[in-house]
Amino acid sequence: MSRVNSGGRIAEPHSGNSGTPWSEVDDRDIRWCVVHGQTVAEIADFNCRPPTEVEARIRALRLPVPDSKNVIGLKR
Repeated sequence: MSRVNSGGRIAEPHSGNSGTPWSEVDDRDIRWCVVHGQTVAEIADFNCRPPTEVEARIRALRLPVPDSKNVIGLKR
């Protein structure tokens, strides 16, 4: 979950994989998560990365960026 720092800017929590190169397994996991309706925050938590990095990777993979309401994915 993002927090606002003393300068009024959003500060993302430390993420263990932040800044590391994306692997083929990471990309496969992201595709699965997007197809199954997970939010960017959920995918970020799963991949131990900040949401901004995950959203950028989703865009780089040319996938639809899920919104916070979990409406993108398979019909249930």
